[in-house]
This record gives sequence, C-alpha cells and structure tokens, in this order.
Amino acid sequence: RSRLGREFGQPEGWLRAYKSSEMTDTLEKYKVVRTYGGVYIDSRVFIADEDGLVKDVGGQDPPEDPPTDQFEILCVFGYVSGLLILVTGAESLGCLNGHQVLKVTEWRIINVSSKVEYCENVVRSLFTVDGVYFSPTTDLSERRSPSGSTFSETQKLAFFWNHAASSSFSKAGLSQYVRPMIFGFVSITEVRDVKLALVSRRRTDRAGFRFTTRGMDSDGSVAIATETEAFVERAGVVTSFTTIRGSIPLFWMQFPLQMRKPRTMIHTGSREERAAFSTHFQKLSEEYGSRVVILSTLNEAGAEGILNLKYSREARRSEKIQLFKHFRFFSGETAPVTERLEDLYKDLKDVLSAQGLTQRTVHETAIRKSQSGVLRLNCIDCCDRSNVTQAHLVNSVIREFVLDDLNPTEWSELEGGLRELWYENGKQISEQYAGGAALKGDLTHYGMRTFSGRWHDLKSLMNRDFSNRYSHGMLQDGLDLLLGVVKEHDPIHLESRIRPYFPRIVIIVFVVAFVCKNLNFSRGLSVVSEQSLRFCGSNSFQAK
Repeated sequence: RSRLGREFGQPEGWLRAYKSSEMTDTLEKYKVVRTYGGVYIDSRVFIADEDGLVKDVGGQDPPEDPPTDQFEILCVFGYVSGLLILVTGAESLGCLNGHQVLKVTEWRIINVSSKVEYCENVVRSLFTVDGVYFSPTTDLSERRSPSGSTFSETQKLAFFWNHAASSSFSKAGLSQYVRPMIFGFVSITEVRDVKLALVSRRRTDRAGFRFTTRGMDSDGSVAIATETEAFVERAGVVTSFTTIRGSIPLFWMQFPLQMRKPRTMIHTGSREERAAFSTHFQKLSEEYGSRVVILSTLNEAGAEGILNLKYSREARRSEKIQLFKHFRFFSGETAPVTERLEDLYKDLKDVLSAQGLTQRTVHETAIRKSQSGVLRLNCIDCCDRSNVTQAHLVNSVIREFVLDDLNPTEWSELEGGLRELWYENGKQISEQYAGGAALKGDLTHYGMRTFSGRWHDLKSLMNRDFSNRYSHGMLQDGLDLLLGVVKEHDPIHLESRIRPYFPRIVIIVFVVAFVCKNLNFSRGLSVVSEQSLRFCGSNSFQAK
C-alpha cells in the first residue's frame, strides 16, 4: 500500500521547495521547506494560504521564517480543494521503449487552506489505493492511433489521471513540476534475452468503484474501462498487442446495499440508450480501428443472462462491431476451462490475426506497423473471468505471432513470466475497482484451480464485501473530486454520471439511507456517493 505522509495537526504555513543537487538515478528532486503563509516551490511557485491560488512569482525569495517541516519531493501530482498532493517516493520498474517507468510508493498531502476537512479526509482515503505510475522522460498516458498519428487532445486526456488536479499549475505556466500519471498496472520483467511488460491504463471518464459505478452513461463511457498493452522487446524491436475491458455498455446498475450481491436494475430500452451504445463503439473504432471484436463471458442465467441477451441484440444492430462472441466460462462440460479457452482462441485466431500488431524499434519515434482493431472483453465486474480469458488469448497471440521461433522449453519459461504479469495485473485492477484481489487467479498463474487459490478467493470475497459496504462511498467522493467530476462547493445534481433514474429508485435510496443511519451503517453511503447513483433520463428499469 502507498504510505501517506502524516500531516494532521501541522501548523498552517508556507511550503518552500528548492531544487536539490542530489540525484537518485535520473530523478531530479526538490527540497521542500514548510513555514507560515503559503507554498514556495523552486522560488517560482507560490500558493498563499489566504486565497489558495497557484502563482508564478519568478524567483522571488521567500521570507526568512523558521521552517516547520522539511522533506524532498520527486514531483507534484496536483492541487485540488486546497490540498497540495506531492510525490515523495517512487520505485523504478525498469525501462520501457527506452524510458524509465516509476511506481509511486509514497505521497505527502498538505492541506494549505485548512478549511476543507471532509475533502481532505476523502482524498487521503483515495490515496491509499495502489497503482499510480509515471515516467520522468515521457508521457505514459500518450498513445498512438491506428494510423500512427497522435490522438486528439480529448482522447489523450482519457488516461491522464492528474490532468484536472494539475490544471492550476498548467494555467500558471508551471507544468514542469507536474508529471502526467496513469492509474492501473505496470510491470516489467526479463526472461532469457526477452523483455516482457504489461501496461494497463484505466480511463478517467466514468471512473469509480464496483457498486458505485456500473454500466454506461449517456456519453457512451463505461465503468472500469481499461486498456492493456502487452509488450515484447527482443533484439531491439518492441512489439505490442492491445486489448481492452469495460463494463457492459448498457444502462444498468446495482445499489451498494448492506448485502453481498445486490439485485441488478436493468433498463428496458430507450432511444437514449441506443444512442449511447452507438457512441461507445464509434469512439472505440476511432481510437483502435474498425475491427472491434466483443467477447462476453457473462453467465446465461439470471440477471447476467438478460444483460448478455440484450448486449448481443444491440451488437448485431451496430455497424461498428465486427464480431460478438459469447464464451461460457462456467460450463457444464467436463473439459477444464483451460482447454475450452484454447478452443476459444482457435475460433478467434483469424480475427485477432487480422488486427495485427504494433511494432517499432527501441528509441524510434516512428511506428513500423500498427494494430488496427481491438478485442473488447467483459464479465459482470470485468475483474475475474475477464482477466483469465484476456491473459490466455493475449499469451496465445504472443506465442503464435511474436515468439513463434521458440522451442517448447524456451516458450515454457517465457509463458511463466507472462502468467506472473497477468496474475499481478488482475489482482491490482480488481483491488482498485472491487476492493479485493481477482478471483480464479490460480487459473491465470498456474493454468489450473488449486486449494490455495480457492482459499485466496474466499479472503478476497471478504475484503470485497467490507470495501463495498464501508469504504467505496468515501473513495468515490474523493475520486469525483480529484477528477473534476464535482467541485468542492458544487450543489449535488442528480444528472451527470448515470442518468436513467426511476422515481421508485429514488424512494429506495432514501429508505436505505434511513435504515442504514439507524443501524449505524451509513458511513459507506456518503453524500456525493449517493450522487454516483445518478442516471441519465429515462425511467424504465426492471429488477433482476
């Protein structure tokens, strides 16, 4: 877990930062000195306690007040609601495409204004969640389009997690103190003479947690939208294959009630939902190419079965979808899931091959060839079944189209490295969204179910249950504040994150809030997280 700097109870005051001559590897550090009055960084940045504005003072010397605290920082994450968020520690993961990649391990959060106690508490809670990464020499959030050109500014910001938080620095012309950061998972390893890496970037639009954020909004954005790039670097050539996962792109929801598995509320259909569905896949085709393939691992029974049937029906109407494929992960067949996954790959081999791979040389800016198209996976949470299936299919693509010259022994070693990466990827993405590690991780790690794997699943279910009940409400508040979805003093609007709201659902929310309050369980349903149950316009829902 990331470790927060303990700033509670410290006096209000100045914060001065001076460029340090000490270098750790290639990292430039800044010495921070806190005194009364505001914030100084490198004799240029000044944040006054009285107005909280970020200003460029162009080398003005700070007053000679005695310091109340001193420490070093690597960079600034951002400044939101009077809270200055600083990176004080990071772990080097290695180099990717010739650039060093760092994982943030320590934060320092300074309440400059000391006037927003609730905002401070929710933001501090948010920064206990692991998975923030940056590079001192490149922008990890930046990608290339299928044509090889850069994306539009809006598309680039999709993975820039501190864009809103750092906007005050950018407006003041002080963006050199901020590094673009991504949220998700990054890991790099080497097996023999091959470097393997996995980079998962979570999108900022419709970001949230398991029961506070489900399905799709009216803009076509979906919950837990995550892009994963698998990299293979060999003999100076870097090859990558990209897949994505995301919540079912329909209007549906589940309330974070005091039960492990709440009932699913499914929209019965509207013109607005179809328009949002079309927008979602239009965006995917623009970002990844026209060959969009859907792989759904939803169950065929219960609410999942209804969602899957509706999803397939809408997909058949879309011209942007090349193929909709349903995989029965939980099958009554005697064949183990790994064998059925291999059969699934054989079915999808031709369409995945047609998408191609992205290839470039190390340190080369131009792309030799580019992937055109993407595989989109989902289950109900996009954590457990999705990770197992995604890992198997991507590893199969790497085996057949990238490392096809290896003998079985060599491939076995490399596959072990890939399995480890996918296991850690599934664990971390699931902890971020659902509050516990991914289930069935032993299938990803070892290719079979084990006793220890089932035991870990039990512990993960307990962790998820606790987080869903008591933690995710406050974390959602902090995330909405950090990403600029809500402002510190904004009134609550029941109309931005999810619309289709049914009056009966409003009644349920108030009844549940009243009951929880009387049972002393209300902490997990905070004010803004009730806002995160917002829907967008229609009132046709059915409970399943």
